[in-house]
Amino acid sequence: MNYNIIRVLLSIIGLSPVRNTHDFDLKWEIAESIVEATNDIREQDILSRIAYFESGFRKSVINCSVKGDRGKSLGIFQVQPISKYDFHNACGTIQEQVNLALNYIHRSFEACPGNVGADLLSMYVSGTCKRGIKEAKHRWGVD
Repeated sequence: MNYNIIRVLLSIIGLSPVRNTHDFDLKWEIAESIVEATNDIREQDILSRIAYFESGFRKSVINCSVKGDRGKSLGIFQVQPISKYDFHNACGTIQEQVNLALNYIHRSFEACPGNVGADLLSMYVSGTCKRGIKEAKHRWGVD
């Protein structure tokens, strides 16, 4: 048994309690996908919180039936795809969505090297390193 999956699952359940067995199975798959994507505990926690904040782990958001920001934000992490490949993965499998979100998180970190802590996510949440600080802190879990 992978204890990292259980740790991430418990974090997810702490954010959004399990409603039924289908909900548990979905949250388990999300936790598995997060652990598959990264061994970094900080990244696992950030991914869990972003998924909760952006989608509430709702299946309709995960499968892209419901989109955000006038149809621009897609999937469990509400990524705004910048390429056809990203567009496909934003509404792909949960693993594809996790991998894409992690890629965008890394891009935000790299694009905003002068930012620290939660501010590193400002590019992810606002498209610029100078805005979205409050939103970034919320997703980081320090608001």
